[in-house]
Amino acid sequence: SFGSTSSLISLPCFMSHASIPAEIRAARGLPDDLVRISTGVESADDLISDIGNALDMAAGPNGPKSADIAAQSTADELSKED
Repeated sequence: SFGSTSSLISLPCFMSHASIPAEIRAARGLPDDLVRISTGVESADDLISDIGNALDMAAGPNGPKSADIAAQSTADELSKED
């Protein structure tokens, strides 16, 4: 939870904001697909790796891999500098 030393990923529309009607959440800029990441004291590299692994698992065996997406994003940023 917030203020804790451990990291937490939550979906507010299903958790902390579930009692607020969807129309009001949308009017306040809280979309149903919002993912809240509250980081704790873990190593940033460990957190990034764990999130990447979770995304890869969610994408399934035929989905894009987080390392490929990160590499493409980096390449895109570098090409903008030219």
